[in-house]
Amino acid sequence: MARLLAQLNHTIVALATPAGRAGVSIIRLSGASSLDMAQKIAPNFKREAQKIMLVDCYDSDSHLIDKALLVYFKGPNSLTGEDVVEFQCHGSPVIVEAIIQACLKQGARLAGPGEFLQRAFVNQKYDLTEVEAVAALINAKTRQAARASLQVASGRLGFFVKSSHDKLMEIRVLLESTLDFSEEEVGDFLLEKALHLLEDLICSVRNVVQTSSGVIKLHTGLDVCFIGPPNAGKSSLLNHLAQDDIAIVHEIAGTTRDTLKAEITVAGIPITLIDTAGLRKTTCAVEQAGIEKGRKQAGYSSVVIYLIPYGEEIDPDHLVFLRSLNVIKILLVNKIDLFNIQPYSRNHLDFDVEVGVSVLKRSGIDQLIAFFEKTFIGEWSEETPFVANIRQLNVIKDFLDLLEESRDTILRAEIAADLLAEANKVIGTLTGEHTTEELLGQIFSTFCIGK
Repeated sequence: MARLLAQLNHTIVALATPAGRAGVSIIRLSGASSLDMAQKIAPNFKREAQKIMLVDCYDSDSHLIDKALLVYFKGPNSLTGEDVVEFQCHGSPVIVEAIIQACLKQGARLAGPGEFLQRAFVNQKYDLTEVEAVAALINAKTRQAARASLQVASGRLGFFVKSSHDKLMEIRVLLESTLDFSEEEVGDFLLEKALHLLEDLICSVRNVVQTSSGVIKLHTGLDVCFIGPPNAGKSSLLNHLAQDDIAIVHEIAGTTRDTLKAEITVAGIPITLIDTAGLRKTTCAVEQAGIEKGRKQAGYSSVVIYLIPYGEEIDPDHLVFLRSLNVIKILLVNKIDLFNIQPYSRNHLDFDVEVGVSVLKRSGIDQLIAFFEKTFIGEWSEETPFVANIRQLNVIKDFLDLLEESRDTILRAEIAADLLAEANKVIGTLTGEHTTEELLGQIFSTFCIGK
């Protein structure tokens, strides 16, 4: 944190919009000297906060660079909490570079990755939950992922952390008070009250973990691997879901020798579909290599869909392999139209679900999509706290482990109170109340320059 505080003495500048040609580019200048620097570049720029002005910008040799819109945000009412000036210039790389160079000539330095948000964090404009939510928002691949990121960025997770701090303090006071009372009845009453509050907190945290585990799929996405015997319909299913002729479909078995991939979105979740070589015994070295590659891919994936034509038995060796996988497993029974069977969805002993479809007739696929929606999204409301990334989810899980350990040792009040003190530090790493400079560096380095 000392290094971050030392950096606040510098005024920083960076392009805040993507590099390249554009209609408009925005250059952000932040720091104590930003207004003075801006006025030297644009002499007609006034000291009026939150007012956009069209002014001429000049380089250090008094040559006109551009006519640009400038706006001054007086700290602490700005993104960083410092004085900030933004140049909205024509989106020519030549003009952008000239304005940045003019700022550097006035004494500014180039901002590092995420440095504007670093300053916002240090100046308590954002806590760490909100900073990481902004990163998730920038990288969101779907509208649902963006909506979830905005939920965290609004401060709901930070409020949950503060509420947890308050509840932990109350429970710890009760536990430590039991040590000061010799009367057994009073001690038992305080212990029972502490246990009740702790159980309520554990229940709340479990809900956060459960909700977060589903929502986080909006950000991380899923790898869905198709495996099964040749000519089961794997390539046809890939082409249908991707709405593109990616894989060769032919009556000759074994046309797929390598893994083929396609990106789609289902229920707001980014999904990578992976077609693999049909599982069978073969003397062809190339096909065998493809089969082994497909097996490995199945082990790396989040979901495995095993396709088999209706009426065929699952190969016992395939079943042994499937049972060894710690993934969601779907049995997709294809070609039901050949037997006048209607699409269906039901339980199966060795799979999470069995779905009957006809890929050729495009029937029953909605049953598969419905399973994805039910399994990986679930419901989340505007009031539900949840996390924005895997780091935050792991912190919440560690927090829950310590709470449960404290509950299990609550009869030894002193030990239970120490565990709650540790839990308090763990949950504080979400907001940055308890953190390290190394962790902060890792988080802010994920941002682009200019954010």
